[in-house]
Amino acid sequence: MRRLARFWYLSVFGSFSNPTKGIHLLNGHFAPEGIDRPELLREKLKMLNATFDFIDFDSATEMIMKNRVALAEKPRLAFSFDDGFQECYDVLAPVFEEFGVNACFFVNPGFIDGDSSYRSEFCNQKVKVALRKPMDWQMLRDLKSRGFVVGNHTHDHNQLSALNRNDIEFQIKASKERIEYELGAECEYFAWPYGQYADVSNEVLEIAAKYHRVLYGSVDDAKYGDITRGILHRRHVELDWPISHVRYFTRRPRRF
Repeated sequence: MRRLARFWYLSVFGSFSNPTKGIHLLNGHFAPEGIDRPELLREKLKMLNATFDFIDFDSATEMIMKNRVALAEKPRLAFSFDDGFQECYDVLAPVFEEFGVNACFFVNPGFIDGDSSYRSEFCNQKVKVALRKPMDWQMLRDLKSRGFVVGNHTHDHNQLSALNRNDIEFQIKASKERIEYELGAECEYFAWPYGQYADVSNEVLEIAAKYHRVLYGSVDDAKYGDITRGILHRRHVELDWPISHVRYFTRRPRRF
């Protein structure tokens, strides 16, 4: 009942909401049931593009980090997706290319390299979705060559706030090194699993910042992030949500 009430609240109030100018970093995960065909995704992006300009994820990051958001005359969306499911390669990336924009895919090397038992546990226990395949390294190399961005989402998608320092170092550093080895390029971006400040600690953020230039959460906050610490906030939005919900979540001005 609560979920239904929330859906209708967002649908009604979102239809009257006007997205604010500036840059909105979105954070999704997959192409869910009902939108896993390119034509459906294409139609959804057309509807979004009527209200928002699309911008490359790395360009959006730089504009926020350098406080140049005022240059955006219309509301702008930049896209990122966590966990690295295969539909990111099969469905999302080709349609984003049609709109002339990239996205950032935050991946877990343990999921990519794991056997069927590991992948089952990853999906069922850690990210709470039906069993899905990950993108493989060749797919990620191909995406990188086409202008997409690949970021670090830890090795195994563990809740970092529950780990000791050695395990935190492994989850962050070993994952970054594996990504860089496979892609032959530096991995500058890190998104911590589950996305809230409760899921990290100052120790986690300190270690992550030692190895990455920018850190991303999924925090609903009035600020763009803690820029001095290299932390940016993304808004969780899945691409099967109604447009009114996206309008609702982008209605509030963000500040530095």
